[in-house]
Amino acid sequence: VSFVPALTVRFLTRRFIGEYGDIESIYTHNVMVGGREVCFSIWDSVCPQGSELQGWVSEKQLRWADGFVLVYSICDRSSFHLARQQLQRIRQLKRRGSSEKAPVILVGN
Repeated sequence: VSFVPALTVRFLTRRFIGEYGDIESIYTHNVMVGGREVCFSIWDSVCPQGSELQGWVSEKQLRWADGFVLVYSICDRSSFHLARQQLQRIRQLKRRGSSEKAPVILVGN
């Protein structure tokens, strides 16, 4: 069971659904920001728990995204360390590909 899709669905629909399978999905959602409509495309990437790649985002995903939300479990210190490693990967890759910094939000769940 993964909680990251639950956060995504909560953001998109304002509903909470407790259990999800490990399915990668892309969601699109329009919101008004400063009087302008902004389209969010969210690539919700999950790996099965226990996988050595759990939480590891591919280079393709890193290049695709303009911003990132890294979610870690407050009950699992190793997931926080993984999120920190991901943050370093994001900074390195985005530094090479662009002069702009990609915004990153770190969420403890």
